[in-house]
Amino acid sequence: MPRGLKSDGSAGSRVANATRLRRDLESRRTGRSSTPEALNISSGFHTDLIRSGYMKVKWHAGVVTVLKIESKDGTRILNVPIFWDFFKRDYRKDCAICAETYSDVISDTPEDRASWEKILVDFPGPWPLRVRHFPPQSVLPECAKHHALDICIKCISRYMKQQVHSARGPVKCFMPDCGQVYAQKQVKLLAGAKAFRRWEKLQLAAVLSGQEGFLWCLRPGCRNGQIHDVPRLDDSIPEVNKIDCNHCGFLMCFKHQRAWHDGMTCREFDNFHLHGDPSIAETERLLRQ
Repeated sequence: MPRGLKSDGSAGSRVANATRLRRDLESRRTGRSSTPEALNISSGFHTDLIRSGYMKVKWHAGVVTVLKIESKDGTRILNVPIFWDFFKRDYRKDCAICAETYSDVISDTPEDRASWEKILVDFPGPWPLRVRHFPPQSVLPECAKHHALDICIKCISRYMKQQVHSARGPVKCFMPDCGQVYAQKQVKLLAGAKAFRRWEKLQLAAVLSGQEGFLWCLRPGCRNGQIHDVPRLDDSIPEVNKIDCNHCGFLMCFKHQRAWHDGMTCREFDNFHLHGDPSIAETERLLRQ
């Protein structure tokens, strides 16, 4: 019997004790111990006790992960435990790329897909990509209009990472009858954190590259870029187009998009490449005399 409860064996005493116990449990459940932080601590504490052999459980929960999911009103981040091993995986499905056979949670029937999508609306977040091996229609709605979503998440993620690493423009669906450009949310969900950070930098670089006066540093190894305020002056004036990287100090010529040409103005540099003589006008004048 829990400490603090006494019984004389009568029915009334048992009811009173049960009522007190229920109230005690209610007060504990609604107190500070019910916060997400406390639940996380409790989860870790009990897990350690079980692993060490000091505590036993009557059922096996399998893999339990606490996911950070945004509340529906967008004002809080909730710590939600997910019991992965409780999902039923009764349907087998092959990936169209790697040919791997996976056990999936739902079938490909319209009824199953609609039922699953309803759950995703009620419980949003990235967790479905951890449960299923194939992306749901809500993640790739435009792709779903052109082809079946029968490429596993591993293959999509691997492809996205390769495209982001190669920096060959927008990341598009690799199905020939689709070509949909993946949006920010899709890259974030499917490519992984590291690839997504690089993708964000590439997107920013693409925007900046279209800005007047923007130039990447031309020194090998430097990844800095900046917008330069280049004066619209006669390029015969010494160093009028001379700029420097504010990160490494490398000197460049904005007009010629190369390292700075020491000892020559931009006009002299042009003359040197066109005629082999940076002072071609002066040379011609002397020849006419």
